[in-house]
Amino acid sequence: MNPVSPAPRVDNTLGLLAMVLGAAAIPLTLVLIGLPMGIAAIVLGLLGKQRLDRGEATNRDQVIAGLACGSVAVVVAAILIARPDS
Repeated sequence: MNPVSPAPRVDNTLGLLAMVLGAAAIPLTLVLIGLPMGIAAIVLGLLGKQRLDRGEATNRDQVIAGLACGSVAVVVAAILIARPDS
């Protein structure tokens, strides 16, 4: 009798959180709440990418979206902080 090994557990939470935080961070950069949210999206996206590389997650597109949106939010927030007041 062949023992059946259980299917590997897939956990897509980090990629999903990265995508949601990154997407919300872009408009919230106008009130500077977007900067920490963008940083969190980048960190979660990188952690989600590590899970993808180990085969523990399957949500590559969400991870990429979280990294991209988080990066955009951080850049926009940095520009808003650095701009001279008119």
